[in-house]
Amino acid sequence: MDRHLAVAGRRGRLTGQTITSTVGLAEARFDPERARTREEEPLAARGVWFDISPDTPATTDVYARLDTLDAQALDETISDLATTLGRLGDTSPLDTRRATALGMLADPQHVLDLDLPAPARPLSTPTLFLHVDADQLETGSAGSIEKLGPATLALIADWLERVGKVRIQPVLDMASTEAVDRHDPPEWMHTLVVLRDKHCVFPGCRTDARSCDLDHIAPYDEHGPPGQTSPANLAPLCRR
Repeated sequence: MDRHLAVAGRRGRLTGQTITSTVGLAEARFDPERARTREEEPLAARGVWFDISPDTPATTDVYARLDTLDAQALDETISDLATTLGRLGDTSPLDTRRATALGMLADPQHVLDLDLPAPARPLSTPTLFLHVDADQLETGSAGSIEKLGPATLALIADWLERVGKVRIQPVLDMASTEAVDRHDPPEWMHTLVVLRDKHCVFPGCRTDARSCDLDHIAPYDEHGPPGQTSPANLAPLCRR
């Protein structure tokens, strides 16, 4: 754990999130029972709560604690239905349409009776990026979930059984220094830089690296020497 924190510190990425994630991975590896308990206790405390205030009788605040996969699926369903309402002529702001969509789910038959046109694209499906190192598989300890943090292999296995589609990426050597003779990096190099830096490298910016462009640190020169595109010469930058 100290080694991982030291590397992050040298790269200027020693944040509270980095420390929490590293400690969580260490706990999952060396005390998996305790880590699993930390996952199971919130699941047992799931619920949905309605806060009706006499000051605002027209609306009710809704709070929920859901299984993460269920929550992502619900979010995608609400977004798709809100988008469809907009196409049907609802000019309300997106958040208002999302609230309407959630309310419509209380009566699924009402949604079916809308005779909605076929969507221009397939309905969205939530995407989770799961990462498991070889030593973690060998010890049966833990992996990590992008944007969520460390997870036991038991939780990851449960989620993989429930999702409809799994894409397994080739093993990625995070220490690779291989360079290519072209401007755009190959997919493996793009993924390596995204996983390495995690967010936009501009000071203070926390934009997810998957939403950023990969820019050359030393500007790319099409008439320059070979090997200008490499992990060491790439960094994610957002367009703000």
